[in-house]
Amino acid sequence: MRLYFDTNVYRFVRARNEGHRMRTLFGAYGCTLEASASNLFETFAIPLVSNQRAEIETLVLLADEFERQPISWLHAVELRNELRQKRPTWIRPISFTRNAKKLLRGHMEVWREANAFNLPPPMPMQPISGMPRSELRAPASSTSSSELTIQASRSMGL
Repeated sequence: MRLYFDTNVYRFVRARNEGHRMRTLFGAYGCTLEASASNLFETFAIPLVSNQRAEIETLVLLADEFERQPISWLHAVELRNELRQKRPTWIRPISFTRNAKKLLRGHMEVWREANAFNLPPPMPMQPISGMPRSELRAPASSTSSSELTIQASRSMGL
């Protein structure tokens, strides 16, 4: 059986320290859990580095798979297919396979980076009164393509 969890479920599992027990249950019942870019982006938005890392550890521990295409890609394909069926004159053939492959590779790269715990810096923020400065991450000096994808998604409010 394939499962998908909202990010809040991962957070609950982490808070209860039940990650390894859940992993054992998934194996016993033949379940696979799929993570999504939404899970990652919501986790990347956690401002405290220690909490962000703990959430990613839980996500990586539990998820067996990562979505192959982002949901925006699937929506675009669905729209294109509907238009092709209902209004074929609206569709003209164009080739952008290089850009499409680049998008999909970048999407999977975000998951690989998360699995390696190469986390993007949180959005710039003002320190909260009483928060130790060590909990704030400094901006990275070099930015990878996956970090650019994440930063672009954040700037678009995703």
